[in-house]
Amino acid sequence: MIGSYSLFNIMKITIANNMHTPNKGLAPIIPSKMLVAVFDNSIQDDRHIFNIGLIGLVLILFLCVELFKKSKVGDWTPWASLAVILFICSTSWLQLEKTRATDSVFGNIQFLGRILALIVLLMTVAVTIYVEEQKSYNKYMLIGTSILLVLMGISSISQYHLRKNDDPIRYYVSNSHDFSKIAYTQPHGKGDYALVEVKNGGMLTAKANTRIENYKSTFDSANFNVNARNGITTVPINMYKNVDYHLYVDGKKKKFQSNKKILTINLKKGNHKIKLVSKAGYSEYINMFVSCVSLIGCGLFIILVEPRKH
Repeated sequence: MIGSYSLFNIMKITIANNMHTPNKGLAPIIPSKMLVAVFDNSIQDDRHIFNIGLIGLVLILFLCVELFKKSKVGDWTPWASLAVILFICSTSWLQLEKTRATDSVFGNIQFLGRILALIVLLMTVAVTIYVEEQKSYNKYMLIGTSILLVLMGISSISQYHLRKNDDPIRYYVSNSHDFSKIAYTQPHGKGDYALVEVKNGGMLTAKANTRIENYKSTFDSANFNVNARNGITTVPINMYKNVDYHLYVDGKKKKFQSNKKILTINLKKGNHKIKLVSKAGYSEYINMFVSCVSLIGCGLFIILVEPRKH
């Protein structure tokens, strides 16, 4: 329910449009390289060394050992078991990248290291329940571990995320100039989720006959200039089905060919200022409302109701 807004919009767009998706893959974490990165406290952008840090690794090893103790079995066990299984699946031990799973929907993950986000979430739940059930934890040890975790996180970020371009295709934004460079000049990922032809998979934007100039955008609009020839003008902007678009030319609302997959306008010869706006419909507002109410409801339940059970 919390994710209904995102899930609804993803399904709404993907079902109605033929899009170019990123290359599939299941690139694994290589344990020997990952261990070096863990001890170096590295979060460098290398798919083979994605890791959850030294404390995270110690915790998952601890949970793995505890799973074999019958006296410790409890509600934490399923969460820890799933975390351990997924951790093993994310490594090169199982060679999943050589199976048919690569060409399936699971191949869209590209890098198995991305599963680590889910693993950390499962570990957090498992450790929390374990501590509550066993009632044998040391408060000072928990505080010390938390402080160490924060310090190691800050250190790794300062080393790798504040040092720009630690990998050839990764760029970290620190000012407006960096953003402009990354957003408008870097080619990486430029074709991801762009509309393509059904027959040959060619990018539809490549067929546009007019260039865009002085492009600026917000979350729901795009402003740019075009130097049009007299007649039909095609602009390299994808027009997705199930999205409500409104077009303004030189400040005046104008009709356009909404059945085309790239922006197609009938313009007179010369320079024109174009503004393209997408507006949310009733379904988006309803799903956003459901997501917000669900999130607030879950939060209130955890804060007000759950503590009374203990």
